[in-house]
Amino acid sequence: MQDLRDVLRQVLDGGLEPSRKASPEEMRLRAVAIGRLFRAFGETEIVKAEMYVDETLAIPLDKLQTAVTAVIRANVWHRLPVLGELWRAARVVSGMDREQYRNGVYVPAPREWPPEGKRYGICTGTFEDLGAGPLRIAAPADAPRLDAGEEI
Repeated sequence: MQDLRDVLRQVLDGGLEPSRKASPEEMRLRAVAIGRLFRAFGETEIVKAEMYVDETLAIPLDKLQTAVTAVIRANVWHRLPVLGELWRAARVVSGMDREQYRNGVYVPAPREWPPEGKRYGICTGTFEDLGAGPLRIAAPADAPRLDAGEEI
């Protein structure tokens, strides 16, 4: 599921919902995660941050938070990662980047997001714990600001 054809096939087959409704609390937590990403790379453009939040709505919140942390730690260039890098990191976090093994053969990578706190295992139908270490980020009580006085 790493190349463009697989992603397009998944979107066209309905496997990835392009947008969905989220509660205000979830939107705040998403804004906090994207705000961390923007602050890490010195980006202050509010409109771009709102677009990042909107375009990552299909990614489950726990996978998004872990993907943001991984992208911040792995990015060696001082530039804001593009949305595709966030999506790829979220798929790797979820175990959706690898084929699964079943009855002696490898089957294509799963297309549905795993349950919260889990990622896909190597064997079809199995899950692994995502972990509760430093990659699972709890949002602070008040959302951090990108600019003085402006909040996404």
